[in-house]
Amino acid sequence: PPVAYRNFSIIFLLLSAAMCAYLTGEQARDWEKQVAGYRALLPLLPQPGATVMTLNPPGWWYVARTPSIQVPSNGPAAALAAAARYGATYLVLEPARAKAWEGFDPQAAGPHFQPVAAAGDWLLLRVSP
Repeated sequence: PPVAYRNFSIIFLLLSAAMCAYLTGEQARDWEKQVAGYRALLPLLPQPGATVMTLNPPGWWYVARTPSIQVPSNGPAAALAAAARYGATYLVLEPARAKAWEGFDPQAAGPHFQPVAAAGDWLLLRVSP
């Protein structure tokens, strides 16, 4: 039992370290994609300093140094309510989005979401609640 305890402890620690290294690398790649998307949209923002809804508010702050709030995961109606409550005037619709946002078409969404700019799969929308 003492040898087995030691061996299983070493195996567990090595597997944990390998998993941490792998997940850290994956997260860094995702972070870089997000930051690149934010950098592409930032010059297209008509009102510098405006409050923007994004999936990663700290990432937006890192790039733009302007306020940002989280895009609600439960769809456009919640986004309109959040925009009204917190004063967000723009929404960044990212390629990775919640299920409630899949299939969202800003052209068919009516007057509340007006497309402003696009950078690849990233869309910048003006939100008017």
